[in-house]
Amino acid sequence: MTTNNRKGFTLAELLIVVAIIGVLVAVSIPIFTGQLSKARAATDQANVRSAKAAALAEYMTGEQSADTVYYYDAAKGTITTDATAAASITGYGKSTVDLPNGDLPDDNATGIPKGHIVAITVTKDGTSTAAWTLGTGSGTGTEGSGTGEIVPGTNLQTVSSYWPEQSEYDDNQYGNKTVNAGGIFKYTDGSYYVVTKTISITKSQAESGPGGVTNNWYDVQKITGRVLQTSDFNGAQKKDLARGDICQVGDDYYVYVDGGTWAFAPNNSSGASSQWYKIPSE
Repeated sequence: MTTNNRKGFTLAELLIVVAIIGVLVAVSIPIFTGQLSKARAATDQANVRSAKAAALAEYMTGEQSADTVYYYDAAKGTITTDATAAASITGYGKSTVDLPNGDLPDDNATGIPKGHIVAITVTKDGTSTAAWTLGTGSGTGTEGSGTGEIVPGTNLQTVSSYWPEQSEYDDNQYGNKTVNAGGIFKYTDGSYYVVTKTISITKSQAESGPGGVTNNWYDVQKITGRVLQTSDFNGAQKKDLARGDICQVGDDYYVYVDGGTWAFAPNNSSGASSQWYKIPSE
């Protein structure tokens, strides 16, 4: 007679093993998450260094004489000064928080990297600053980006988008919404806009976005990415201006709102104040 002597684990033993595995998982997850965050930060800082190196090299070889903003495409390893083209670059930032200063000065950039690209501003004295900005796929979820992002080429922070959302028309889809003048905000198309005068817009106009058709379209400016200094005017009228250009006067910034291309600097008494809109500092 043959007797099968089968041995196995008791329920208590299985529960102990499961408990041990649970403890190991609980311990390893924070470690893994921390290492992943460090890897993301290291990647972002490496891209900032690469962007600064490329921008400075281009600035010096191009013999630039004015402050210039360069946008870095990490996938191609190239840079561009065209803000419109830069808005179509796929965002490569990884970190979801504003990174602390790195070990090297060239590591540092303002703003949250996630879904954005690096913009390098090189000044006439050869110094450079970096900011995370623009980029597609930032996943903001709502119209506009988060408050605190730096507008490229300036020290200005964006404000929360104040462009009407569709839900605001639910109660009265045929009514108009009043939009007051304010600061620069980033819209879902990746571009920066500013409303320079109180306007009233319909639901369809709101749907078209700040870059679409609105009443008094000239009261909504799309920021071009070009930042001028008063010295660029040399005390005379500049002849190649475009709506959405920015001019810095001391700590203040102005947006060009006129349909023409000629104007004095905002602080020039000979100029028309109506040609420039002063961006609120708060």
